[in-house]
Amino acid sequence: MPGRLQNRLLFYSLIISIVPIVCIGFTFFHNQKLLLENQAKSTLKTASYHAADTTNMFIEERINDLNYLSHNSGVTNNKAESLKILDEYVRLKPVYSGYTYVSNEEEIWRETYPSEMGKAFLESESFSRAMNGHCFLSKVYTVDDEKPFFWISAPIYTENEEIAGIFAPSFDIFYLWEQVASKLELEKEKLPYTAFVINQDGWIVTHQNEQDIMNRNFFKENALTKEHINNAIAKRQLLESKDGKSLYAINPIEITEMAEEEWYIVTSTEKEVVYAPLRDLFIRYLFISTPILCAIIAAAYYMTKIIIKPVEVMVERVEKYSRGERFSRTESAYHEINVLNRAFQSMVEAIEQREKELLRTEKLKYVGQLAAGVAHEIRNPITTIRGFFQLLKDHPYDEKVFRNYIDIIIEELNRMNGIVGELLNLSKPYQLVVKEHNINELMDEIILLQRGELHKKDIQIVRENECDKLICTDRNRLYQVIINVIQNSRDAFQKEGSIRISFESTNDKVRIIIKDNGPGMPKGVLSKIGTPFYTTKEHGTGLGIATSMKIMEELEGSFEITSKIGKGTRIVLTVPAKK
Repeated sequence: MPGRLQNRLLFYSLIISIVPIVCIGFTFFHNQKLLLENQAKSTLKTASYHAADTTNMFIEERINDLNYLSHNSGVTNNKAESLKILDEYVRLKPVYSGYTYVSNEEEIWRETYPSEMGKAFLESESFSRAMNGHCFLSKVYTVDDEKPFFWISAPIYTENEEIAGIFAPSFDIFYLWEQVASKLELEKEKLPYTAFVINQDGWIVTHQNEQDIMNRNFFKENALTKEHINNAIAKRQLLESKDGKSLYAINPIEITEMAEEEWYIVTSTEKEVVYAPLRDLFIRYLFISTPILCAIIAAAYYMTKIIIKPVEVMVERVEKYSRGERFSRTESAYHEINVLNRAFQSMVEAIEQREKELLRTEKLKYVGQLAAGVAHEIRNPITTIRGFFQLLKDHPYDEKVFRNYIDIIIEELNRMNGIVGELLNLSKPYQLVVKEHNINELMDEIILLQRGELHKKDIQIVRENECDKLICTDRNRLYQVIINVIQNSRDAFQKEGSIRISFESTNDKVRIIIKDNGPGMPKGVLSKIGTPFYTTKEHGTGLGIATSMKIMEELEGSFEITSKIGKGTRIVLTVPAKK
């Protein structure tokens, strides 16, 4: 179904107006998104660098302290004096939660943790490395009811530069975390994030949440490997969490001394936090663009209304002309509409002129056909009458013969009179008497009157249903049409058959359907039905159907006929229904 011109203009106007707004908005938001992503990447990378540097510096400071202590501890072979010195050292360093000291004879002099940890220390790489004169960082240990820790083992030398024993203070993981976190407050003002340390196997070794230490594996949670970590570090890229909700920046903690594990600092933030400014910006953009869009829609509607108004006026005048009203041309503010008006006015004048010529031609043609039909129909009885008058003139008087000839002449005169009467019915105006009628009662009366004649030819007539509406028509004229249709159906039968009558109704119309199962008519005959004096019956005048069609036009109805050879004929009479 074609759309309205105003709707199309409004649609195209809105497209032209909205598409640039959407494109600008999309470009702006895309750029803002890239900016926020770059800012988040920069902030996370900077934070991870700072965290890694802070951790490196902090551990290196502790190692330097231990290296100094190694050569200047004052520790001797006297156990009590040596432990007193080491106890005081650890007490002054809050970073240490305790210590283990093993003499050069591998005797544990002090063990802050349960004895099994001392045995584990003796068997660890930290102890063997320290016995070879190197400071060494152990892996992180977790002990029941104790905080997680790791050792930095260092050799303790006597005044003679001989190893007196191995000193391994245990680092407080949370103290280390506090030192690192205190250095990251500046970056957190730019972007909220968290930082933690993982080892080479992905286990979290430092975190603000104690329960996560050595209990959560960063690699498994995010489907990552050490190779992924190293590639991201080399390419300076961020990593995403497995669920895509978090971003990670990772940097290695490069400790100058030997360590049992490789450590990485991880800074993390939520994508929701990164894009929060974008959502706020989108809401503000909506608040700004919505009134603008509404104003554009209103302006576009108003403009299209102004543009389309002359076209609507033109369409209204054309529709009135199609309903029979006279077309009147008016001037418009638009040159194109004026051109269209003048062109249509010229077309209307040309059509009216051609209609007059066509009507005059059709009238002449119809009058010619009618005259030819009348001449043909009247010539036969005139010829007959002339012939009998000639016989009367030439034949000796015989009363019996003369009476016979005169009866034939009167019969032919009656036939001529009938033709003239039907012509008068076809041409003269008739004063209709339109009233409400029950079509069921009218049809029952007609069937009752026609049943006798139909029964003689073994033809059944049946009314199949009842009409639920009253009709508004001239009863006598409709009666005449129905009688004519039924009689034509009767005359068409060559043997027994049936005529079936049914009704269909709409809000304002009633359709009377008269259908027979007679021989039917070929297309050539059907196309000529209704032409005056055209008939297929031996004694027909050819005016019955023409008169019926004219009556149905007077009744503001219609006369439709369809037929198929061997199937029968179907006639539909449509009349107005009571509203």
